[in-house]
Amino acid sequence: MTNDSETRISPNKAGRRAIYAAASLVLAAFWLAAPAEAKVPSFSAACPGRVDVRADNGGRVFINGQPARLKSFNDRSYEARAGNVTVSVAVGPGGRLTVSSAARGPGNGICQVKDVRAEAPRRPGNTPPGQLAAVCRDQAAQRFRLRPSDITTDNIVRRGAGYSVEGKFRDRGRTTFFRCSFDGNGRFVSVR
Repeated sequence: MTNDSETRISPNKAGRRAIYAAASLVLAAFWLAAPAEAKVPSFSAACPGRVDVRADNGGRVFINGQPARLKSFNDRSYEARAGNVTVSVAVGPGGRLTVSSAARGPGNGICQVKDVRAEAPRRPGNTPPGQLAAVCRDQAAQRFRLRPSDITTDNIVRRGAGYSVEGKFRDRGRTTFFRCSFDGNGRFVSVR
């Protein structure tokens, strides 16, 4: 004769075990689904319904001036949400962007993209010292065939009659360092 109370689990314990198991699965799913780092290219776009979208070099996205929550599906597809507006960003061949928006009411459709990188001062020309890091990032992105958002730059240093900006990027698991040189007028000289 076996004692049923020894082999059966009480309903309270069974319920708690099920809740713990479900909570563990949910946490694991969020941990696995969360992107390691979203690296949205730098851009600005005007969307139907007076929706304004801007993405900074650091991967931050703003919709109508509000910070948006960013979800990365892969390295070429992103979704940003702020309020009732959802913006989808797809990076095509050659870095070409396709941006669309969806919102309650008017505001659905394809957005007109303006590449922010094109706004940075280029050579030849005088660059204000505050923008040397942005110019260095753009020049290094061209030289090393990367997106500016993949590059980190450090402080601007006065060297002799000019300026320099040091930076780095990750490539195949290794960190590569470089230095941009500018003359005393802020004209870009080289990146090495």
